[in-house]
Amino acid sequence: PLRCGQPPRRHAMHPQREMGSEGTMKRFALVGDVGGTNARLALCCLESGRLSAVQSYRGEQFASLESVIRTYLQTHAVQVDSACIAIACPITDDWVAMTNHSWAFSIRAMQQALGLA
Repeated sequence: PLRCGQPPRRHAMHPQREMGSEGTMKRFALVGDVGGTNARLALCCLESGRLSAVQSYRGEQFASLESVIRTYLQTHAVQVDSACIAIACPITDDWVAMTNHSWAFSIRAMQQALGLA
């Protein structure tokens, strides 16, 4: 199992196959580490804290962080209602403008567009 602070294994458990103690599907939050070159995304099981579906995207291949997140969620066929993203730049109120990449966005607008809490 993956946990925060550990390097990813080659074959992380697929989020759709991880079941809760009562046989119900576990809930996941989107987690990410975004820098000027790459956006690394994963799913964090809210029950166990385990990470799964770890994937890295080249920032230059996407017009926005929102498009990276949409691609990730579609690729893994999962819906989340919360997220925690670490980003390598100063944040002013609701506005994020990366200094080492062209992405700039409103946090609230992205949350609304993606249906995140």
